[in-house]
Formats: sequence, C-alpha cells, structure tokens
Amino acid sequence: MNTTCIIPRSTIEKRYDKAREDFNDQYDNSPYKLKCKEFYLGGGVENYEVVSQILLMNEEEIAKSYLEDCDPKDWKSIRRYREDIMCDATDIYKTAIAMVKADIQKLKTIQDEVESFLDDHIGENMDGHYLDGDINHEIELIDKYVNVRIHYDAYNHKEWDNGNYLTPRSDSGYIDTEYTVTVFDECGNEEFEFNSNFQI
Repeated sequence: MNTTCIIPRSTIEKRYDKAREDFNDQYDNSPYKLKCKEFYLGGGVENYEVVSQILLMNEEEIAKSYLEDCDPKDWKSIRRYREDIMCDATDIYKTAIAMVKADIQKLKTIQDEVESFLDDHIGENMDGHYLDGDINHEIELIDKYVNVRIHYDAYNHKEWDNGNYLTPRSDSGYIDTEYTVTVFDECGNEEFEFNSNFQI
C-alpha cells in the first residue's frame, strides 16, 4: 500500500530559507537603483531572471516531493533528492548574495570617488549661491576603469568674511550638493544609476 511521503523539516531546509531571506534583504535594500544583476552559475553567467526561473523550478520540485505517493522504503531517496535540490538552490542564493555585496561595494567606491571629485571641482568653481553642471568622468576601480556621467546641483550656504588688517579672511557654513551618477559598461551602454547628496 502506498502512503503520502511526509518528512519533517530538516536543517538544510532552514539553511535554504535563511539564504533566500538574506538574498532578498541584500537585493531589496540596496541603496542603488540597480537595473540589471548577473550571477555566476557553474561555468557560465546567467542574469537574474534566469536564476529566478531555476530557483522557482527547484522550489516546485521541493514542494512536489512532499506530495509524492511512495512506499516508506522510498522515503530515504526522496529525502536525499530534495536535499540535493535545496543544496543547489542554497548555493545559488549564497552566490547571488556575494555578487550583490560585491556590486554594492563597487558602487560605494564609485560614490566615494565621485564625492571626492565634486568636492574639488565645486570648491574651485563655486562663485555665488548656486552651481550646476554635467561632467563626464573616468573612475579607476581595482580591476578596471568605468566611465560615469555626473549631474550635480550645488547650493552655497557659506558666509564670507573678507577680514581686515587685524582679522584674517574666513568663511563658515557649507555647500549642499545633490548629484546623480550614471555608470556605463565597457560598450558604452547605461549600466545603472544612483543619486545622493553630501555637504562640502
């Protein structure tokens, strides 16, 4: 007589759920508007949509394995099959998490370089209460250069005191700067975009 295969949740299922939760947290809470993500799977590269399809098929197989009608002697092989699928899915999520973290670090490096560049550029050119512009710039990363386009708006809140023969010249306050950065890939196509603000 056949019976429905009911196997309790295992440690590997909890690990899989945690990997998925961590990935969703990293991806959804990225401070950047990431237009396209790529993840390495085995020997090739697949984009996020393909990875999602693979994960969906794996999850459907896992769910189906709970409803299989089989003899108790087959439960061991069913459990092993399901755990193999979950291991694959967990590895995909863990790889994806690493890729998201690497991307966020890359974008943080770009942001730091852009703000350093704008600090110098605006400081040298600010003459009045407002300055804006578009600049094409090249940024050096660890393994390559990336081309970016920067649009900025700077609002001068500084107060100047030219001083006199007793008091040296001084200034106080800050320059509030908003900017948008568009990053281009090696082929000149728009890869992603982010915006932020800082004070000089």
